[in-house]
Amino acid sequence: MNELRYSTDTEAIRSFSSLGDQWNESEFESSVEPTPPSTSSLDEQTPAGLDYYGSSNAIGQQGADERSSKVIESSQAELASAIESIVSSLTETTSPLNRQQAWASVQAIASAKIAQIVEEETPRVSNGFNAQLEIELQHYVARDKDALAHKLFRGLEAGMICPTARSTSFALLEGTLTAEKIDEYCERMACDMVVKESLGSPHNSLLNHVVLFAAAQINHEDARARIEGVRTLAGELLLNKLIPAQLEMVRLALRFWAIQAIFFTYQWRIERGGHFIGMFPLHIPGYWNNITLLPRLVNQELDKAFEKRMDEIEKEILEKLQVAIFKRHRDYWCSIFLSSFILLHSLEKDTWNMRAWEYEIGGRAASAGGFDKHTWYSVFDNFGKRMVSNVYSKSYINASTSQASQSDIILNSRLMPVLEASVSSSQVPHGINVHSLFCAVAMDFISAYCFGIRHSANFINDKPHREHWLKLYTTRKGYGFFAQELPRLSKALEHLGVSLTPQWVDASNRELEAWCKELSDATIQDLRESGLPLNPADDPVVVRTLLAGYEKEKYTHGQDSPIHSTTILNPELSVASEVFDHVLAGQETTGVALTYLSHHLSQSLDLQKELRRELLSLQPNMILKDGRMAIPDPQQLHRLPKLHAMILETVRRYAPAGGPEPRVVPSPSCRIGPYEVPGGTRISASAYNLHRDEQAYPGSGQWDHNRWLIDKEDAYKQFWGFSSGGRMCLGSNFAMHDMKLTITAIYSNFTSHIVDDRGIEQTDMYTGHPKSNALYLRYERILDL
Repeated sequence: MNELRYSTDTEAIRSFSSLGDQWNESEFESSVEPTPPSTSSLDEQTPAGLDYYGSSNAIGQQGADERSSKVIESSQAELASAIESIVSSLTETTSPLNRQQAWASVQAIASAKIAQIVEEETPRVSNGFNAQLEIELQHYVARDKDALAHKLFRGLEAGMICPTARSTSFALLEGTLTAEKIDEYCERMACDMVVKESLGSPHNSLLNHVVLFAAAQINHEDARARIEGVRTLAGELLLNKLIPAQLEMVRLALRFWAIQAIFFTYQWRIERGGHFIGMFPLHIPGYWNNITLLPRLVNQELDKAFEKRMDEIEKEILEKLQVAIFKRHRDYWCSIFLSSFILLHSLEKDTWNMRAWEYEIGGRAASAGGFDKHTWYSVFDNFGKRMVSNVYSKSYINASTSQASQSDIILNSRLMPVLEASVSSSQVPHGINVHSLFCAVAMDFISAYCFGIRHSANFINDKPHREHWLKLYTTRKGYGFFAQELPRLSKALEHLGVSLTPQWVDASNRELEAWCKELSDATIQDLRESGLPLNPADDPVVVRTLLAGYEKEKYTHGQDSPIHSTTILNPELSVASEVFDHVLAGQETTGVALTYLSHHLSQSLDLQKELRRELLSLQPNMILKDGRMAIPDPQQLHRLPKLHAMILETVRRYAPAGGPEPRVVPSPSCRIGPYEVPGGTRISASAYNLHRDEQAYPGSGQWDHNRWLIDKEDAYKQFWGFSSGGRMCLGSNFAMHDMKLTITAIYSNFTSHIVDDRGIEQTDMYTGHPKSNALYLRYERILDL
């Protein structure tokens, strides 16, 4: 089943291809008038048992050409007509002797149609709305040393990449970018993609997936989604015609595909191991020669319009599938989602691909996202919607002048002076508590990004306030059981004046909330009175984005908005509530990871030297000169493999948020491994357990950064330091960026040595920290730089 869904070069696809006697695509690639193969040749090539057409020798080459000519005459027809023509040509072919002739005819027509549309080798694709500039795409050449081994991947930059792509801009007339316009354009493009890719490799072509998709739609109720059943599926397609409802599903799926690949029309390659695709940044050889995420080629208005339409189509597809699946056997559901559709869908949601588990959904496709969150998460409820995911994307952070300016101030004006002061003789041999310091660094980073540097915390320098804040935060931990496990009872009793937690816990929560509300209110007031600050470091990126999102929601939906009575009417409280989650989550987890990484580095000067050699390759590097250091380009920072490996290994071995992530099984049931789990059951997975799988991480109890320097699929597949899917950690890119900056700044200039690591063992809690809440290190300045 997994191979059927995910692979390209498996027996499943090969056996399907063999139905057309290998189809011999190359014979018809450039031929408008194909030469029919000999009857004896076909008889010899056709395997026994593949005569799904009956015994009649119905149509000949002339009949196939007559039907195909109708496609030529309607080259600009609707997508439905194009698909019907392809399916009809196969369905009406009642003899295996003429099957290849029918395919050849369809492909010849496709070639003629392409010749009319494409006038030169390099395709030019525009959005169809008064394009000022067009995108030029280079053809993908499989296995070429300079070509991109491209994959689909999940995330905010979801989409396709081509090896060489030039930036573009578009002129959009107000009111023209409607859903109807998008649909019309995407249907034309989808049709072109189908007929064009049918000329390429049969194992990877979009047409191949469309045929399989259609086959699954008309499969019998008692069929199973097995690899050996692929031949039967294809045979069923050739014996049946798509009814209108089934044709509409194919049409919607193609439209969805077209939107995903809106500016990229070269062949899609589905890599083996679909569970791995879409998880990580891509290594791009050749001209790019770096590791990067997708460079966006569209402006925001166009991008948002297409993504909005894609979400609408996706919902429509899922709703139709839900109705269809309820009427079929539970295994039928898996056969519908073939590799392309599964991967495209998993770019946005984790419905079909819950990493590190092999599972089947029961007879239901949930349009809201599959495994819903348990009421355990109600403790994290806030007033706002998560409208800020874009500012936490890797591309946004890399390009943000505000984040760069804030990093400059936090590292050069705060952290480095503290470390240099700690080198003085008065500090020896006592050292400094780096766990407290790293939590302060993390808080300064995240609060600056949320509120701007002007209103951010300054925990690095304000040690008394930092220690008081951390005491409030840590002492309240361990009292969340009733709020998380029994939220309704807790709230009901609170209304009656009865609290299930100690009063001092409630007092700590109130003080922390009031602190955040004060910073948030001051930031909002400045924005309203003075507008966007001139100093980029003072830009409150998160707060500004939230307010803009609320205003847009108010303007777009008004009182009909589902967040009108809470968020829109109370924007100040909504912002404070949302940002409170960000600062709480951002400071502890990052602080814990930095603590344990520094602990391991401090145990080995050789490991520090190994890391430093890599850090000094940065241009410019982060060596202190005259009391200051340069802040490197984020993309350069992310190209350092050893630094990246050390952070990943620390997050794996000492997962800062290693506790269980509860989900609720959708009705009626699902299968997880050998177990049938009823709908409504609470299940969970945890980073702690996943990171200790010996098959994925041999010697999992040991810290070994070298495991990430080896191209090992299982290690990345099972890594869950930031969760995964649509509900993964919102600030994962931000945390990785700040950790890399902090470690680079420190170990480019200092060596570290353990003074006192008693109590370094990690607590067994949802967010684990050192039992002593302390790690004392001594830093020494490197003089021979």
